[in-house]
Amino acid sequence: MKNQCVRHFFGVALAKVITTPGHTAGCMSFIFPVQDNGEKHTACIFGGATPPWGDEAGKEIQKRSVIKFMKAVKDDHRDVALVNHTAFQVHSISQPTSFSL
Repeated sequence: MKNQCVRHFFGVALAKVITTPGHTAGCMSFIFPVQDNGEKHTACIFGGATPPWGDEAGKEIQKRSVIKFMKAVKDDHRDVALVNHTAFQVHSISQPTSFSL
């Protein structure tokens, strides 16, 4: 697995794009700055939450991707975790919160 991490500009924001294969071969995850009512935060989203069913080699690849992503998240001092499927949401939010790049 390539240890690839690329930074891209989106408008005024700089996002870190991390290859995290496992769920699928081309899966990517992201770390990027956000603001909530003018307060700066660093958000992250992991691209592939479920392992490839019945594929032991794919599961091992995903395990390494999760470890790599967790290290990147820690290194970037992330304080907002986003989910790509509501089934994996740990808690519900009673009031919607907006944030901007």
